[in-house]
Amino acid sequence: MTTSTGISRRHALGLFGGVGAAAAVTGCQVQLTPDEGPGGDAPAIEIPDPVTELPTDEITFRWLDGGGNRQLFQDPLFKAYQDKHTNITVQYDATNMDTLNETVPLGVRNGTAPDVFAIGNKIPHRVAIDEGWCQPIEDIVPEFEAWKAGFPDGAFVPNVHVFRGKVYSFPLSGSGEVSETLIYNVSLLEQAGIDPERDLGTWDDFRTAAKKITEAGAGNFFGLMNSRTPVKIADGLLHTRGLHGPIDYRTGEYIYTTDEVAEVVELIQAINDDGSFWPDFAGISAADARGRMPNDVAGLQVDGPYSIAEWQQADFDFGMQLLPTPEAGGQYHAAYGFGGGSNVFVFADAPYPEVAGDLFSYMGSVDGQVQLILQTSGALLPSIPEAQERAEASGGAIDPAYVKVRELSEQVMRVGPQPVVRNGDIADVEPEQILPGWSDLLGGMLTGQVSDITAELRKLNDRLNTALDEAIDKARDEGADVSREDYVFGNWDDSVDYTQADYDAL
Repeated sequence: MTTSTGISRRHALGLFGGVGAAAAVTGCQVQLTPDEGPGGDAPAIEIPDPVTELPTDEITFRWLDGGGNRQLFQDPLFKAYQDKHTNITVQYDATNMDTLNETVPLGVRNGTAPDVFAIGNKIPHRVAIDEGWCQPIEDIVPEFEAWKAGFPDGAFVPNVHVFRGKVYSFPLSGSGEVSETLIYNVSLLEQAGIDPERDLGTWDDFRTAAKKITEAGAGNFFGLMNSRTPVKIADGLLHTRGLHGPIDYRTGEYIYTTDEVAEVVELIQAINDDGSFWPDFAGISAADARGRMPNDVAGLQVDGPYSIAEWQQADFDFGMQLLPTPEAGGQYHAAYGFGGGSNVFVFADAPYPEVAGDLFSYMGSVDGQVQLILQTSGALLPSIPEAQERAEASGGAIDPAYVKVRELSEQVMRVGPQPVVRNGDIADVEPEQILPGWSDLLGGMLTGQVSDITAELRKLNDRLNTALDEAIDKARDEGADVSREDYVFGNWDDSVDYTQADYDAL
């Protein structure tokens, strides 16, 4: 099996028959093998006998996606599949989102895309479906209806997995993992006299703790880790004020002129004025910032639980908890789009769709979902709840860090409304990208390149509104039935999941 962890743009272009050169793609991959990372002691994967006819010739089946925690499951899965079917070589390439965004469209155009691929995040999935990139899986997965019935009600989401009445993908893993947590270096907090349970409950506590850690570090370590932009910090704190993205879906309006945004910006600026940020943040990415945390450079970081496996390999003693709230004892929630993570699609011209169907059949079974949990030591949520119960009952090793992630996620994560689920024509609305954006302005504020953040955010809000209105008008001119009202969900309560019944009640 060929497994490329961190496939480069050049290699990807070679795989897909592309030519030319451009700037290097940014991104960072956690490079782990099953024996090194979580799941190294998990039970062997046993591939069931196929119920469909598979190729008998020597073939290479290609799969491309964004890697990450799913690779901890898919590496041993594909090895077991090869052992079961010795004539099939599975070429699995795990890459970053930038490479997916560039190479998948190129491969589709050239007719050289992998049999199975993730689309990326630049092309709306419905656009890719309408342009014929992918094929439905209903005729690929054996005994499809029985297989689909094994998932919970609502697991196959319109305009996420189901397009124009046909099923094109499935939820390999569950949704709803907490995306922003407060991560802390246990040793550095102890040196600064900070008790995370006592001293990190409010925004004021957060600022005070960051300053105290910085003072204790005396130039050797600092209070708060950051990358070239504090957007993760800002977005996380905005959750604690009830905002969940660039548009407030309760009103359909962009958020950047709201009091809540002003309060978050003020706090981040104050922390910067205190000198509490690690000073060399301006030149590094979020992935680089995470990678530096085991080096004892900062006591705190706001980020998702993306680097647990990497940190554990580095013997980093860390803790995680929910974000501080504006006032003591506050509770908050964060919205996510229901539909499962890790969605992949089958290339319309895939030479071996039957292999994709056979793999999907196992990956979407209870047995496959149990292995998804055990091979990742709990890093991935299953999309079939029964699998979690069976995995825990099996005695397999579930990493306590991921148990903590599940607990935090259950406390705060709720399904939010999605305009594209409400109205598939939203996929035809493609606003012009506005630069500098929210992330850029926050970074510029900290480096001094943006002197009046309030004025710049007002401009951003106006430009975003104009771009969205123009994109809606263009989509309507081309036949889409869309309006700004599609972005308004007046019945949304962010403390509970937004369900199909809520969509129906609009």
